[in-house]
Amino acid sequence: MRVLVLGASGRLGQMLQWAWQDDPTLAPIWQSRHQAYGAQADGDWLIGPLQNLKATPDVVLNLTGVVPGPAAKLSDNVSLGLLPFECWPDVPVVTASSSAVYGAGNQVNRVGGPCDPHTEYGQAKLQMEQAIAQQAPPARGGHVILRIGNVAGADQLLGRMSLNRVVVLDCFADGRSPQRSYIGPKSFAVQLARVVARA
Repeated sequence: MRVLVLGASGRLGQMLQWAWQDDPTLAPIWQSRHQAYGAQADGDWLIGPLQNLKATPDVVLNLTGVVPGPAAKLSDNVSLGLLPFECWPDVPVVTASSSAVYGAGNQVNRVGGPCDPHTEYGQAKLQMEQAIAQQAPPARGGHVILRIGNVAGADQLLGRMSLNRVVVLDCFADGRSPQRSYIGPKSFAVQLARVVARA
C-alpha cells in the first residue's frame, strides 16, 4: 500500500520513519516542504509541493499542522487539513487532529463526546475538523480524523526533556503533580498502520 505521509519531517513523522521501515505491507512516500533534515527513512521522498507527486497514493496520512509558538498562525491548520482533499478527491485521507479539541476535561474523552477547546490550538484543530466534515468530498473509504493525545517524546513535556531543557512540573499542595497518559512511539506507529490499512 502506497501511503503518502505529509509532514514526515515533524516529530511524529520521524517516529514513523523509524517504526515503519521494516513493515512490508506499507510503501510510504515521505513528504516534506523542505530538505528532509535528519530523515531516518530511505525509500521514496517528495520534497516540495504535493503537485510534484507523479503517482496517485492509495491513502494519504496528513500529519501537517501549525503548533503553538511565538509566530504561529494557527488558523493555517484549516487549509493544511483540506489540502490533500483538493489534490486527490478520490483518495482516502487520515488526518491528525488533537485531543486538545476536548478542552481541559475531568473525565475520559470519548469519540463523539463534547468538544470545548480552551486553547487557540484546540480551537484551530476543531475548526479544521469542521471544515473537513463540510468541504471534503466523499472519497473511496471517506476520511478519518485522529484526535491524537500524548505520544511519548513528541509532546511538549517529554519532548523538551529530550532536548536537554529544564522542565518544571507544577505541584499541588499535597506534593503530587498532574497526571498525564501517554502512548509510546512504537505502539503509536503500530496502531496508526492499522488505521491507514483500513482507510
